Amino acid sequence: MRAKTLLAITVTLIIMAFFFFKERAVSPLEVAEAPIQTDLVAKEADIKSESKQVIADQAADTTSIKEKSDQTITPEQMEQIEVTFSDNLKQLGTCLGIQPSVDADKIAPSFDNLVSSLKPALGEIVVKMDDWTQNDFRYDDGSKKRIRTETEYLDTGSPVRRAQLYKINDQGMPELQPLATDAATDPSDEFLSTLRGEGQETLEEKGGRVYYQEGEELVLVERSGKVQSFSLSKGEKTFSCTETDATSANCQCL
Repeated sequence: MRAKTLLAITVTLIIMAFFFFKERAVSPLEVAEAPIQTDLVAKEADIKSESKQVIADQAADTTSIKEKSDQTITPEQMEQIEVTFSDNLKQLGTCLGIQPSVDADKIAPSFDNLVSSLKPALGEIVVKMDDWTQNDFRYDDGSKKRIRTETEYLDTGSPVRRAQLYKINDQGMPELQPLATDAATDPSDEFLSTLRGEGQETLEEKGGRVYYQEGEELVLVERSGKVQSFSLSKGEKTFSCTETDATSANCQCL
């Protein structure tokens, strides 16, 4: 009788254990941990991908630091650049069906000259946005740095500016350096000055956009005070030029 009772208890415990572990085949902890781990892996992959893309973009923009920073433009070359820029503005008018103000055969490729030539046709600028800046520095020991700032325009608040620091290696390629997030977000002039140190500036670039009353968008890049490239969209047409600060400008009407 005692044996039968023990047997019945044993069988009951086995059945209870079976249903208990069946219901817990995948525990709530495991279910909760899985998406967390997946999210962390995904975020880490995104960060690595974003970092690689930044470096790739920098590499694409930097064919050679020496080519851009050590290049000397002769007076004859500067004259040719100004003649070409004047022609570019005339081509812009033909492409977009507007009449820019081009009164001279030679026009220096500056932001002010570009905007002034467009004013009779497009009117006053409604919005001006600074998207990024980029400065290269050379140091006494031969090393080189690049400081880049990018502006993020948010729908819900004020623009946020972020700083990035690069070391330029012996091949002229930028290598992203770590910065404290707090200091690099909306960086102060003092912080940027600390990053710059005693370096001599060899190149200054910046990119931005302006918008006109009828929605026309002008996107441009300036290099060392001159317009390096620009693109103006009006209606369904776009006119764009690159290397406008060099003797070999390339323009397209799309």
